[in-house]
Amino acid sequence: MLNPVWLRTLGAVVELGSFADAARLLGYSPSAVSQQMSRLERAIDRPLFNRDRRGVVPTAAAIRLAERATPLLDMLANLDQSEDAGGGVTRLRIGLCAGGLRYARPALRRLAGSSAPLALSVVAGESTELVDGITSGSLDVAVVSRYELVPRVWPGKVATWPLADEPLAVLVPPGHRVAGEASVTFRGLRDEWWVAGPEAGDEFRHLQRACAAAEFQPRVAACVEDRDTAAELARDGVGVALAPVAAAVPAGLVAVRVAGPAGRRIEVVHAVADNSAATVGFVLCLREHGAHPSTTDSRTGHLGAAG
Repeated sequence: MLNPVWLRTLGAVVELGSFADAARLLGYSPSAVSQQMSRLERAIDRPLFNRDRRGVVPTAAAIRLAERATPLLDMLANLDQSEDAGGGVTRLRIGLCAGGLRYARPALRRLAGSSAPLALSVVAGESTELVDGITSGSLDVAVVSRYELVPRVWPGKVATWPLADEPLAVLVPPGHRVAGEASVTFRGLRDEWWVAGPEAGDEFRHLQRACAAAEFQPRVAACVEDRDTAAELARDGVGVALAPVAAAVPAGLVAVRVAGPAGRRIEVVHAVADNSAATVGFVLCLREHGAHPSTTDSRTGHLGAAG
């Protein structure tokens, strides 16, 4: 009989391509992961991984077994949660930064498509607030951002997984002087008025520091809480606004990529001690789709909340 713990570890190793990363996600030591995989190989009497200098490469047998085990592990997770969560309801509290829904959507769809009853809560907020929610226990998992010019070191109790690096663009009306350019520098925007995020937020700090590096201070016309409002004000000519290059461009605006130090990294975070089936499954799905997030936003023209 195959141990479900081994199967769950197998899924993590197959997805992450590393015993060490799987151990970090599941809260084990690397040696414990290696031992579990060795026992699983003996149980099925076939190799599951080829090992080389770059790490471990799953065999076809490992990939097939991980795929077949996923629905069974979901069923077992429901049984484990039935006593504490009210009849097998999967509970997951998710936090999203600005643009985070694009990355979370594939995992949310996977949860919605499962046979498990769901009790999801999703909140939007600034990345620092979301990480505080993870450490306090009010959130299980969060998609957060770190701006290049605003270094952040998350607490040691938080496990971090990179999803994507996003360049930034500036949103301008079609008739704006830079609307036809392939890219623009912050120095080339020194005479503009800006519509920025909240003053306490990382986007605002990133804007200030990027402009300072170009030897000027930004003229801020308005600080807003969400990107929809920022887009409206930019469309009305109140000021230009920053937005991720990957996000959809709202109607009536043009996105011009900002050259230079103008990027942010999207990450998924969760508590180091949290190796619940729901959290681990959500993180693995996010990692699987991280480089190719949902494109639904491109059809709706929605940029999401600021943060």
